[in-house]
Amino acid sequence: VFYKERSGILAKRSASLPSTFGATLPSENLNSINYRGFELQLGHTGKIGELKYRIDGNIAWNRAKNVHIEEPDYSTADKYTRLRYQQSGQWTNQFYGLDAVGLFQSQAEIDAWPVIQDNNLNKTLKPGDIKYLDFNGDNKITDLDRHVLGRGNTPELNFGLNINGNFKGFDLSMLWYGATNYTYLLPYMFPYGAIPSTMFESQMDYWTPENPNASFPRMGNGGFANNKYPSTFWLKNSYYVRLKNIQLGYSLPPRLFKSIGVSNCRVYLSAINWLTITNIKDFDPETNSVAGTFGFFPQQKTLGFGVNITL
Repeated sequence: VFYKERSGILAKRSASLPSTFGATLPSENLNSINYRGFELQLGHTGKIGELKYRIDGNIAWNRAKNVHIEEPDYSTADKYTRLRYQQSGQWTNQFYGLDAVGLFQSQAEIDAWPVIQDNNLNKTLKPGDIKYLDFNGDNKITDLDRHVLGRGNTPELNFGLNINGNFKGFDLSMLWYGATNYTYLLPYMFPYGAIPSTMFESQMDYWTPENPNASFPRMGNGGFANNKYPSTFWLKNSYYVRLKNIQLGYSLPPRLFKSIGVSNCRVYLSAINWLTITNIKDFDPETNSVAGTFGFFPQQKTLGFGVNITL
């Protein structure tokens, strides 16, 4: 278990000075942050008859909070401004966005909606677009309506499990790992991907007048600005458990090869990335951003066969 405090982190005072201050300031030891968490590793070796086994597991949790960040003084600002901008006293791993409250079902509903979402009297909105909560009550959607929706995209809880066993010449090894306590911003906010391309099958459940209870807003090439705001519509509290590697082997009886000078011959079958349990569809849950999702090559499933020969 650990608790760590860091102080004197380099920062410039320019963040807390008026914008009219024109001098270039030096870095000073101003900021401070603290961390807390725990790490646990347990192992067990045992034997049941001819079965020998070993199990090793680990789990780690950590979180950090800004004690002081050099920034403007928000003490006299309204609470919505403080919620959106003030970093001092806040957790570091947080996601800010809008609260989505459904989809517009008709033009009449848009015309009656008192909240301006597009800075143009909602003239660009159409049925099937996302409706947002006016968090600060000023009848318009602005940056001040963004607030903490959940944890950021860095997992706070990581865990792993390694299992090995031997039984009458057979051996089995498995490596599991996973993570949770993080949020995943679904890249569906870019309807055809980062660039126009083929849609995912799940995206076919988009809004139309004949499909009012759709999972996704109305569709269009490149999407629509109103539907691309980071919000609870695209945010998912995430987890994954991945069987990274599993290998099954069998050591043939040594007497079969004694005459040719081979002391051991083992054949094995191995599989990599063949099972992932997660609530994220279509994307790799280990990529934690829109850019990362479209910028990395997908995980590959690998199946292999081999022979180990010992002379």
